[in-house]
Amino acid sequence: ISLVAGNGLIDDGQATITIVDDDGSDPPPPPPPVGPQLSLDDASVLEEDRGSFFATFTIRLDRAATSTVTVGWTTVSGTAIAGDDFTAGSGTATFAAGETTATISVRIRNDRADELDETFTIQLSDASGASITNGSATITIIDNDGALRVSALASDPIVATTVSLTDAMALFDAAVQTWADAGYDTTGLESTTLSIVDLHGAQLAEAEPGAIQIDVDAAGWGWFVDPTPLDDSEFGSGGDADTKVDLFTVLLHEIGHLLGLEHDQVGLMSGVLDPGVRLRPMANPVASTSPSRGGPGSKGNKR
Repeated sequence: ISLVAGNGLIDDGQATITIVDDDGSDPPPPPPPVGPQLSLDDASVLEEDRGSFFATFTIRLDRAATSTVTVGWTTVSGTAIAGDDFTAGSGTATFAAGETTATISVRIRNDRADELDETFTIQLSDASGASITNGSATITIIDNDGALRVSALASDPIVATTVSLTDAMALFDAAVQTWADAGYDTTGLESTTLSIVDLHGAQLAEAEPGAIQIDVDAAGWGWFVDPTPLDDSEFGSGGDADTKVDLFTVLLHEIGHLLGLEHDQVGLMSGVLDPGVRLRPMANPVASTSPSRGGPGSKGNKR
């Protein structure tokens, strides 16, 4: 390229431009392939009352590997303490070629203390044959003491409201009459207010003097709303009564607390309810219920 002077001076009027020919040269190498990815999701387990049980958690590969994959794991205490709430564990999970899941187990220690839900973590490390994308999972131990809870978490939870306030009130009236027929003084219960709310975890309902809160979806199981609560023929027929949580039983339970009854190990006042089960109150063995059992506003476990 040459420059031509106008009214100024040009010190160097030429520059050489080189065009580099890339024909026949090798293209740049492709990026290295991304290998299988390991992950462990957060999870919840429902505490029981006695002893212990093994909870199983699943480590996943986003796709199958052509050779063996291994990854180490270990538990780390949080608000849930190893030795008190769970047994500390560690080990190595192995995926054979072609597998995309591997399970690990942690022993959960049960108790009957009314406490908050507690958490610990499981951490992944030292992967071979894959990389770790989500290597820390929070495990929540849901307390089953105090509040009425469903016996197990739903594997495919419903996430929509499954009961109307109108239907709940109709069942509440029938439940109050059922307690009266069993010989209990239900005076004052007619002023109880019901509300439908999103309760925590496996909790189904909660009662305080003058009020009962009902979970929107029965902890993911869905409510069985029985239009004929005095007839139990729907149970055992394979329909909704056998797969969902019976709202009539839950209301009977909560009314029992308003009458001053505490949780029991078995029966209607147990703190845990299975889906597909209907329970009713036993006849009051005391001739005069009010002094010995307490009225609607009496103290005690109200959940």
